[in-house]
Amino acid sequence: MKTKSLACLALLLLAATAEARVKLVALPDRARVVISLANQNGTLVEEERVLTLQKGVIPISNPTAMKSAALLALAAAEPERQLAFKEAKKQQVRHSILGPRDTLLFYTFAEKSAVLVLRIGNTAAALPVTGTVHLFAPGTTAEDLGKWVNNQHSDGLFPDVPQPTLSSKLPDGTCAVTARELTGREKKPNGEDTFGDWKVKIAVKAHREAGKFHLPAFGDEANVFVVRIETR
Repeated sequence: MKTKSLACLALLLLAATAEARVKLVALPDRARVVISLANQNGTLVEEERVLTLQKGVIPISNPTAMKSAALLALAAAEPERQLAFKEAKKQQVRHSILGPRDTLLFYTFAEKSAVLVLRIGNTAAALPVTGTVHLFAPGTTAEDLGKWVNNQHSDGLFPDVPQPTLSSKLPDGTCAVTARELTGREKKPNGEDTFGDWKVKIAVKAHREAGKFHLPAFGDEANVFVVRIETR
C-alpha cells in the first residue's frame, strides 16, 4: 500500500507541473510502469502510454519545449555524412618552430562540418600513416574549422574554437604509404644532420561508421622529411 500511495503522489506531482496540453480522444491504457524507491528524497515513476490524438493541429502551450523537441528531431534525423575526397580542402604541415617534423595532412569538408587528419610518421622506414575523422556540429563555419586546424599544429592559437562532437580513429591498416621517392635533403636546425625530403604516395581504404560518416577510398600525394632513410 505504501508503494501504491507513493506512486499516485508522484503521478499527481508530475501532472501538476506539466505545461503542455493536448486534447485526448480516449484515456490511454498504461503499457508499462516502473517505480524506483532508490532515492530517499523522492520516488521516480516511469510510465509508458500510447496516446490517441484528434486529427488536425494540436496546440502546445510551451514554446521552449517545442523548440527543444524540434532540435532533438533534427539531430536524430541528421543524415550520414559523405566525406568525398574531391570535396575536401587539403592542407599539409611538415614544419614546426623547431624545424622539420612528421607530416600532418588536414582534409577539411566544410559543407559536412568535418575534418580528416592524417599523420605520416618520419622516424621509421615504413613511414606509418594514421588517421582520425573529426565531426563538428552541423553549421560550423569553414572559418571556425580553419581555426581548429590551426590549433592542432601552430604555436599561435585561436581562442574559443569549436570542438569535435565525434573523433573517430581509423582502424589500423586503413592508411598506408604505397610509393616513395627521394627528392632532396634539408639540414636540421643544429646543422649536425640532414633530413631526406621524400615525395610519397598514400592510399586510404574506405571506412564507414554507420549513421555518422562514410569515407570513400582515395589516394593522394604528400611530402615527408625523414632522417637517415636512404634509397635502395
